[in-house]
Amino acid sequence: MVLSIRAAQQRFLPTPAFAQCGSVTEAAKRAGIHFTSHYNWLKEEDNAAYLDAYNRTREIAGDLAEGEIYRRAFLGFNHPVIYEGKITTTYKDFSDNLAMFWLKGLKPERYRENVYLSGSIGLPVDDFYNRIAARRKEDEKS
Repeated sequence: MVLSIRAAQQRFLPTPAFAQCGSVTEAAKRAGIHFTSHYNWLKEEDNAAYLDAYNRTREIAGDLAEGEIYRRAFLGFNHPVIYEGKITTTYKDFSDNLAMFWLKGLKPERYRENVYLSGSIGLPVDDFYNRIAARRKEDEKS
């Protein structure tokens, strides 16, 4: 069963607006609607078609952003040299930060920030605080 999407939703979502910019407010401007309409559509009870289209469009927007990240990180971009308020020349620049984000996403097991925890893991928070309180009482007695 195919659920229909209203005309305004169609202007906002598929490829034209949201997928190209990835910004709700900018996509709403391009579609000629108020940005709060999108959030209202997400809250509607019978919103399965809209929610599905929105999620697919977010993936498209993410793919477009990843393409730009890859280009700027590994293929480079022309960075302007400005002298006395005028662009005099350009040079090819690369983004080390974007390259690192790319690698963290591609190989998180190797490039993620490692967090080392010590002590008991998986204890309920209340149990954890109760143990601390009990330890403080023992320390006060001695």
